[in-house]
Amino acid sequence: MFVTRGLPSGSRPGNPVRSCQAVSPENPPQPAGGPVEDERKTKARLIEELNILRRQVASHEACDPLLEFSPLGILVFQDNRFVVVNPALEAMTGRTRDELLALSRTGMDGLLHPEDRDGVWRRLTERLEGKPLSPSNRLRIVRPDGSILPAEAFINVTSYQGRPAIQVHFIDIRERLKTEEALRASEEKYRNLAEYANEAIFVAQDGLIRYINPKSTEISGYAREEFLSHSFLEFIHPEDQRMVVERHLQRLAGEVPASYTYSFRIITKEGAVKWVELKGVRIEWEGKPATLNFLDDITGRHTAEEALRESEGRLRALFDSIEDFVFIKDMDRRYALVNAFFRKRIGIEDNAFLGKRDAEIAIFENHTDTQQTITETDSRVLAGECVEYELTHRVQGTSITFHVIKTPIRDERGSVAGICGISRDVTERKRIEESLRISEENYRHIFEHAAEGIFQSTPDGQYIQVNPALARMCGYETPEEMVRDVTDIANQVYADPQDREYMRSTLEQNGVIRDFEFRVRRRDGETFWVSSNANCVRDPHGRVLYYEGIMENIHARRQAEDALRESEQRLADIISFLPDATLAIDTDRKVIVWNRAIEEMTGIPTAEMIGQGDYAYTIPFYGVRRPQLMDLIWEDNADLEAGYSHFRRDGNAITAEVFCPALYGGRGAHIFMKASPLHGRDGRIIGAIESIRDTSDRKRMEEVLKQSEERYRTIIENIEDGYFEVDLTGNFIFLNDSMRKIMGFDTEAMAGRNYREYADEENVQKTYRIFDGILETGVPVSRFEGEIIRRDGVSRTLEMSASLIRDGEGNPTGFRGVARDTTDRKRDEEAIREMAYHDPLTGLPNRKLFTDRLEMALARAEREDGVLAVLMMDLDRFKNINDTLGHSIGDELLIAVGSRLKGLFRRVDTVARFGGDEFVILLPEVRGDEDTLWICQKAVEAIREPFACGDHVLEVTTSIGAALYPSHGTDMNTLLRNADVAMYKAKRAGRNRCAFFSG
Repeated sequence: MFVTRGLPSGSRPGNPVRSCQAVSPENPPQPAGGPVEDERKTKARLIEELNILRRQVASHEACDPLLEFSPLGILVFQDNRFVVVNPALEAMTGRTRDELLALSRTGMDGLLHPEDRDGVWRRLTERLEGKPLSPSNRLRIVRPDGSILPAEAFINVTSYQGRPAIQVHFIDIRERLKTEEALRASEEKYRNLAEYANEAIFVAQDGLIRYINPKSTEISGYAREEFLSHSFLEFIHPEDQRMVVERHLQRLAGEVPASYTYSFRIITKEGAVKWVELKGVRIEWEGKPATLNFLDDITGRHTAEEALRESEGRLRALFDSIEDFVFIKDMDRRYALVNAFFRKRIGIEDNAFLGKRDAEIAIFENHTDTQQTITETDSRVLAGECVEYELTHRVQGTSITFHVIKTPIRDERGSVAGICGISRDVTERKRIEESLRISEENYRHIFEHAAEGIFQSTPDGQYIQVNPALARMCGYETPEEMVRDVTDIANQVYADPQDREYMRSTLEQNGVIRDFEFRVRRRDGETFWVSSNANCVRDPHGRVLYYEGIMENIHARRQAEDALRESEQRLADIISFLPDATLAIDTDRKVIVWNRAIEEMTGIPTAEMIGQGDYAYTIPFYGVRRPQLMDLIWEDNADLEAGYSHFRRDGNAITAEVFCPALYGGRGAHIFMKASPLHGRDGRIIGAIESIRDTSDRKRMEEVLKQSEERYRTIIENIEDGYFEVDLTGNFIFLNDSMRKIMGFDTEAMAGRNYREYADEENVQKTYRIFDGILETGVPVSRFEGEIIRRDGVSRTLEMSASLIRDGEGNPTGFRGVARDTTDRKRDEEAIREMAYHDPLTGLPNRKLFTDRLEMALARAEREDGVLAVLMMDLDRFKNINDTLGHSIGDELLIAVGSRLKGLFRRVDTVARFGGDEFVILLPEVRGDEDTLWICQKAVEAIREPFACGDHVLEVTTSIGAALYPSHGTDMNTLLRNADVAMYKAKRAGRNRCAFFSG
């Protein structure tokens, strides 16, 4: 019970007293049973801890901190009001302690969901009356913001201040409900996978079948209820029952590997015997060990294996035709007879074995590893056993794994007289088995990351979720993007919305749809074919929740099917529509093919020529009956061959060229012919085919090309630009006279020489990079520059264009190019650029170059938060010098001042002349006013030093104005203007000094 006696003055029920023991968030009160556990507790454990907590709260040792820090919401109800509440309950209800303690019975109703109120008050009343209740009750708390908090309440009778009361503990069960819902969805998903699997699946436990899927009933013929009500041994062939039980127990005990499989027989409901193969794993089912089993019907395979074994017995008599290594040993373990296995396989003769023991056979390179096994198994066979094992031999550096079977040979009296053995090469099978094992290990990973598209969608046409494969298939980056963007599946995903309607109606009517093929539209509008399997998921009341299924992209298959149909049609038309004239004859030299192109060439319809013999097919070409090229398929004819030009045999094919005078109504034509044999399925020649191409136009073009090449060479030899050709390694093949003059060498001296010999390494590498690019892309490059070294050692600048040279088959063979000597032009251009950016009198940068550098310096100063200075200066009373001594002396003075200023300032600074005696200096890197003032004073002092100009020694002074970035301006015009203002300020102050812009 709660104890209130001894409370400090001012205390009242519902206000915890904090003085009973040291309690803090780091040392929360704990139930007597131990620390509060983080992991999820079972309901029984939770009830037990709540009872402990209840007893502690009600005991006289309990202190208010227990209520204060308890994670459970706690209240005591007495006389239709709350008399004790703790902070956890405040957090759950969203109300303060004072608000809860002040609630009336009507106000308390506001805490409860309307559907829960009557039940809660009824249970409280019954509990006060002493009636037994369930330990826990679920209810919903209504918070002030209208949100609902699901909770579990534990109601107990207690005593408060000596009178009966109700003590209630509340647990927030929001996370538990989410977990339960997720678990239900997961169970539903995997149940569907098992139910619709194409493999028989069942769970066995304690000799009974606990679960079985529909595929299992399909194999056995028994209904699901018949399986679940009987021992699984009843369905197994009596001769196999003991073996199956032993394997089942071994699986439960973990004595066999997870990949272990075995076969046995079952009896179907109709009484038929079927062979099955079982794979299983140990699982926990409802808290007890069980096995999850996967069953395959292998009756057909087993029948085939039985037939194969019988066939092997019969074929053993055909000793040398057997592909296995078959041998017989005598009682002394010497080989008495072997088949041709090693002779055919490796070229080792039988005498390498005959009369020898295994240890004496030199072809085996690993005697040490194999001899013990061979000796032991031979001993067992000679003792009357049949043995079977696998052994790996190394022969000529190759490892061969044999599956060996040895049986005793008995004489007429039944005594062992020798050993008969068969060794089968299972190297490839072992490799396949290893690949299969790896594949099985990866099976689970593949299942979790299916390549097929998987989806869940609502009946109204929205996706609930899709997997990455389906998102990629439909052109979306992520599944989330597809779920978000697709709001109307029928019109956005299905190429034909009626397909979606058909799938929806079929699913709602039948609950499942299989192998439904339709076209899907990608996000970019392209369509492709898919095959879908899906099922309809309903709630317990039969309402449709969603559809889920798998989509497989079968576009390639549908395309292949369409292509096959088109191919068959094309194959039917191919002969008729070949662009080359084509005819074929059989072994009787009768025409069996005469296509449309040859109809047009000869003017003879197909119907008139098919079936004609006696060289009738040559009359349209030569005007007489005579053999032609295709007749050489059967026999050689030197006279016939001599009548053709360019005659060549290439394997079975024959090609040649000839002029046929009778074609085109006697006009005649040059033709190219290719004849090949026609082979039947057995490889025999069953006829000959000849394709014919009119090459008259090509002959004419060859003549035109010959004339064109003559004109081309005339042009090359007479152009002023240099023309050259080099091979792929840079060796000169051809140069025209102009190129020879540019290089300063004789053509003969350069032929066969490499370009590297006429340029420095830098230009060689540059040119080779360009030519490598042309070779890689095939794209010509125009107007690139390079330097060559002439015979006299003078370097010349060339402007070149180059392209790739290919042979008749399109293979690159070299490069051709045109070169122009631009040395003089480059020198003239450089002089022009110098004049454009420099003062012609002093050689200093002019206004244009200065402003360009100032713009760049301003950008850098802004980027790096730097300071720069602009100095504007002119010579004091310079006009008097011009007026008294003349302009030539004045010009000499300006040149001398410019030279002195260039020597005074740093390389990074710019000294420019804007005109007259006006000079401007850019200091791109200064530290501030003091640094700039020091530089200006240094310049003033330097100008005061005398200048020797002709016969005169002149002493002059200067006035300098300074403006700094950013304090005196942030753009070029402002800084120049303010520096000019500062210069006139210096002049007004008496000249021969410097001044800063002051604003």
